Amino acid sequence: MANSDLTIGDVLPSDEKDSYSDNVLDVTLKEAMDIVVYDMPPTSELTDDEVKEIHEIYQCYLDTGGEDSGSDSAYWNKSPEGNQAYWDKN
Repeated sequence: MANSDLTIGDVLPSDEKDSYSDNVLDVTLKEAMDIVVYDMPPTSELTDDEVKEIHEIYQCYLDTGGEDSGSDSAYWNKSPEGNQAYWDKN
């Protein structure tokens, strides 16, 4: 995933995108994972509320994403392991 330039907006299902600001949607997955998994501070200018939203999106993906989610996003429909294998190819 380190070489990926995919953003949250690229992977979020269409019906969820209106719930988040462009700042959140433009965050790269690399930065999002650094924030939620490694508890690193954002490198872009995000408010505390936007950082919380990134955590919420990640938790929602863990709770409702995956192969049976029925989402219109190919990335949301993959398991975390499947996404990691895909992103590592970039």
